[in-house]
Amino acid sequence: MTSILRRPTRLLFALVGAVALLGAGVVDASAAPVATQTSLVTTVANPVVGQQVKLKSVVSESPGTGLPTGNVTFTDSGVTLPGGTVALSTINGQSEAILTTTFTAGSHSLQATYSGDTNNAVSSSPIMSLPVGQALTTTTVTAAQRTAPGAYRIDGLVAVVKPGVGVPTGNATFTIDGVQTILPLDANGHAHVDQTFTVGTSHTVTVAYSGDPNFAASSSTQLTFVAAIPGGFTSLPSTRLLDTRITGGPIPARGTRSLMVLGAGGVPVSGVSAVVLNVTATGGTASGFITAFAGLTSQPTASNLNFTKGETIANLVVAQVGSDGTVSFYNGSAGTTQLVVDVEGYHAAGAPSLPGAFVTLTSARLLDTRPTAVLPRGKVVLQVTGTGGVLASGVSAVVLNVTTTMGTAGGYVTVYPNLTTAPTASNLNYSKGQTIANLVVAQVGSDGKVDFYNGSTGTTQLIADVEGYYIAGVPSASGAFGALPSSRLLDTRNTTGPVAARGTVHVMVAGIAGVPATGVSAVVLNLTATEGAASGYITAYATGTSQPAGSNLNFVKGQTIPNLVVVPVGADGSITLYNGSTGTTQLIADLAGYFLA
Repeated sequence: MTSILRRPTRLLFALVGAVALLGAGVVDASAAPVATQTSLVTTVANPVVGQQVKLKSVVSESPGTGLPTGNVTFTDSGVTLPGGTVALSTINGQSEAILTTTFTAGSHSLQATYSGDTNNAVSSSPIMSLPVGQALTTTTVTAAQRTAPGAYRIDGLVAVVKPGVGVPTGNATFTIDGVQTILPLDANGHAHVDQTFTVGTSHTVTVAYSGDPNFAASSSTQLTFVAAIPGGFTSLPSTRLLDTRITGGPIPARGTRSLMVLGAGGVPVSGVSAVVLNVTATGGTASGFITAFAGLTSQPTASNLNFTKGETIANLVVAQVGSDGTVSFYNGSAGTTQLVVDVEGYHAAGAPSLPGAFVTLTSARLLDTRPTAVLPRGKVVLQVTGTGGVLASGVSAVVLNVTTTMGTAGGYVTVYPNLTTAPTASNLNYSKGQTIANLVVAQVGSDGKVDFYNGSTGTTQLIADVEGYYIAGVPSASGAFGALPSSRLLDTRNTTGPVAARGTVHVMVAGIAGVPATGVSAVVLNLTATEGAASGYITAYATGTSQPAGSNLNFVKGQTIPNLVVVPVGADGSITLYNGSTGTTQLIADLAGYFLA
């Protein structure tokens, strides 16, 4: 009886166990996905338009330690952001998705939604509110002279202040002498007004940007300018445009380097015929010369600056500007050389016609005495009017690059109008055998000629290249040049004594030797350093202004060397000369003329 009862019981237990095992298998196959938690953070709390914002989402199991896979979609008010679906990656032991994006101005409702995977459930982050502000802007205004007399382009530019990015839209209001003109900005944030003014008159301009939903309004500072004559000169604070020691490296032997001058250092982006540059050669590995000429034109045979191996030497250059806005510099040497270029001002484009206007010419050789040397204490008379592009009449002064070479003794050269008495001033100093050049602004004699006097006990050869000329007449318009007989304004050997190391000397120029007492923007001087106790340089600048980084004249211990300089005049009518040397030096300044403000 007992054994009969046991067999069905065992069968029952077996069936129950099979059912239990089957039930367990079904539960595993249909288990619910693990819950997840999605977070959203941003790296920038209060961004502005165009600023890059990084959105970071972390997806984790909750509870659990697994690493979810799949995608995260970033949305703004329910709309997927551009590129907003991002695959999760394992970073620092957690599942992350990162999106870098930008926003328009306003409040944004951001959310990150996890798509889920085989083992993990869908989840979304809490909605995050992100305020995005307008990007700040700056507005600038420039006035660039055009070709016609008194014609100017007034240009307004609206730029976005970082970290904002983008191009502002909307309107710019030009206020020119109190009269408003409203214009839309173009695709580059520019607007401009072309207007013709009476030559010699003063004008004020401001530009105000209206702002748009994404970019804040801004206004320019007031620009005041005097409508210059074609060929008129605008003086600038000396500004360095090129230093090959820092950028570009030395100019190769027989090589050329182009320099963009339009729009640089205060030079307008258009309406410029020529720039006045102080060009310095230094560190040359062989002797040679530098020729400056307009970009995209043929190199002339003339030179502007001569140097010997290792020498540091400067010369003022009036260089025509190429149609591409550049000036080219040719290194006429078998070795490399470093070049430093500082801008001192510019001449306005157009057809010069008024007294004192400058006519730029392609450099042309008017004189080369080789092989017949200029005698000791002798002179050469040169016809300049009617040659090399210079008018036959109506010329007050010519700009010449004068070079002396093969001197049999040290000496100096003085350039002055024919049929007049030679002044005591000099334009060029040289030592025996030296080849050296200097730019000269020389008044023209009544017969259209200039004289070159060789102040030496030996013979020398002379070369003169014409760079341009000034129209005769009484200057009255802004930018016009007033040519004056060469006159000595300073000789520290006879007055104050040598300029101290790292010291300055002030020279009053307004109201002196023919310079008007007021209304002068700059003076033209032949500046000479001599008897230096150590090597150094001279920087000339307007009194009352910051000393510029550039130099006008370089010298070595004991050397006598000149350079023509164009110096802005300070508010008190004087200029300042700085001795950048560890030793004292004597300075001589001879006046050649002035420019009207």
